[in-house]
Amino acid sequence: MRVHFYYLNINSGLAYGNSIGILAAVLKKAGHEVSARALTNPGDLNFIEEDIKLYNPEVIGLSVVTNQAKYVPEIVSEIKKNSSAIVIAGGIHATIAPLDLKDKGIDYVFQGEAENSLLEFITRLENKQDISRIRGVWPNPPAELVDLTKIPQEDKEILKFSEITKKKNMWAGEIIATRGCPYECSYCCNSTLNNFYRKNLGVKTCDILRRRPVEHVIDELKELQENYPGIKMIILGDDTFTLNKEYCLELLRKYKENIKIPFVCNVNLLSFDEDIAKALKDAGCYEIKIGIESGSERIRRDILKRFITNEQILEKTKIAHNAGLNISTFNMIGLPTETESELKETVRLNAKIKPRRMKFMIFYPYPLTPAREICEKLRLIDYEKLAKLDNYDTDTPLKFDDNYMKTFYRIRDNLVVEVNNILGEEYYNVLSNMNVKGMIVAKEKKLE
Repeated sequence: MRVHFYYLNINSGLAYGNSIGILAAVLKKAGHEVSARALTNPGDLNFIEEDIKLYNPEVIGLSVVTNQAKYVPEIVSEIKKNSSAIVIAGGIHATIAPLDLKDKGIDYVFQGEAENSLLEFITRLENKQDISRIRGVWPNPPAELVDLTKIPQEDKEILKFSEITKKKNMWAGEIIATRGCPYECSYCCNSTLNNFYRKNLGVKTCDILRRRPVEHVIDELKELQENYPGIKMIILGDDTFTLNKEYCLELLRKYKENIKIPFVCNVNLLSFDEDIAKALKDAGCYEIKIGIESGSERIRRDILKRFITNEQILEKTKIAHNAGLNISTFNMIGLPTETESELKETVRLNAKIKPRRMKFMIFYPYPLTPAREICEKLRLIDYEKLAKLDNYDTDTPLKFDDNYMKTFYRIRDNLVVEVNNILGEEYYNVLSNMNVKGMIVAKEKKLE
């Protein structure tokens, strides 16, 4: 069958969708024709009619996160106007809010990991068999978790990986070696997914945590190295790359032996030590990306459910500095119950760490997360503002007093000035050629 995917990332920057790359590979391996397009600007919806004429798809799939769900009715309308194709949807929003997508015009909604359920769905459609009882297609029970030893390598060019890499100044990614996260951060979809799988599949958290075979990951990296000459940096996108120390160290040894391109990766400081720091550096790690989120221990502990102290953060980041690793921090502002003083604490803690890069994003209350429940219980959400947001950089959907908002906007719009004033020197500048909102970079350590 002919299947066309849309990766929704409107007004949210340039990105590659791993899920579509994997699903395309699964379908192609079974003999189906697959095409795809990323929608990154509102005007991209004009391409839908052109795509339908070019590919004549029998099934059109949308990959949807919550921020992008508001675009679904218009996309579905444009598809239905030009095609009789069946419209399906997957992604985190499909998993947590299937009825919302049905109400928005989607014909079939896929919950959870879809490698097996989508292939069964397309195969049954092609053979004119019953599709009403397929696990993973709502309202049926979700499909079993995928065996990562059996999935094919991603079809990267389905979403023009080479073009995206060039536009990102030859930073290539993301490469995903593992799935699942054991941490229950209140704002993150992983906590929601963990609850979903535990409830509906009867699995334990340890069953949700899975790893691709090391050789499978290295083969993918080898293909990148060979097929995309000129890559400056590889992005390893696992949420918790260092979680399993034995696996992490083995993968880093193989990386050092086979791959000659530096890389960056995500690290949870609770699963980071001197052994891992040394192995990362030896393998060619240029930078670790860590989630600080807030400089307030109260906010991290009581609101975000991140149980690490500022003292521990400073100790762990010192290990990284001593190993010669650059650091990039992720932070949020506009957090539930955050005070003006706590907002400033986040800036001050980052200044103490002195990372190469720091990124400040605005908190978004995702449905079914504990953080959303806190916001609703305290009546903090401005639903009119929330409905207008499709990214993490524009504004807060929460209600704060005027004094807080003055500080909020000052930090959002003048982060370089705020941090440099604390440091007493012109240490940071904006990341000039990548147009990344909310990100600043140390002047002497620029790699753009």
